[in-house]
Amino acid sequence: MKVLNFLFAALFLITVTSCSSARSTTRQGVDLQQYRSFTLVDNDDTYLPQISKVHKSQIENAITTEINKISPENLGVTGADVLVNYFVVVDTKTDVQTYNDYYSRRWRNLPINVELTYYKEGTLIVDMIDAKTNKTIWNGSTSSVVTSNSMEVERTINKAVASLFEQFRKDRTPKS
Repeated sequence: MKVLNFLFAALFLITVTSCSSARSTTRQGVDLQQYRSFTLVDNDDTYLPQISKVHKSQIENAITTEINKISPENLGVTGADVLVNYFVVVDTKTDVQTYNDYYSRRWRNLPINVELTYYKEGTLIVDMIDAKTNKTIWNGSTSSVVTSNSMEVERTINKAVASLFEQFRKDRTPKS
């Protein structure tokens, strides 16, 4: 029975950590339906010191693609209703695995082995700001493990941005 509980807990943990979903907050009293045009805020290279120019470009391309899906008539618009800004945070995380050494039965208490694994987790935060009032109307974030494989990084960025904008589209639909 303990083995089944352990396997269920491990499966649940793997499922939760492998697909980090987008989280969002909409400013109270704001109707997201009223906003029709969006533009990406142009940030200089010192704004995001933790990521490379290539990754910055990939994030901006993914955001622009998603903006154009929301509002196809958005292309070339000046004076947009919403300014879209983003920020990236990369943290070093520690995964701790402990297990008993069942093969060393000479001692009364079984020794516990601890295995530490360090990895990087990136969090993408997207803010949508009302251009007239300069107040944030929507905020979304998603996190994922950062890999060194450049093709995988681009796929992860595209997937993360798509999940954030999917959440925005859900928040934008009128609640009945």
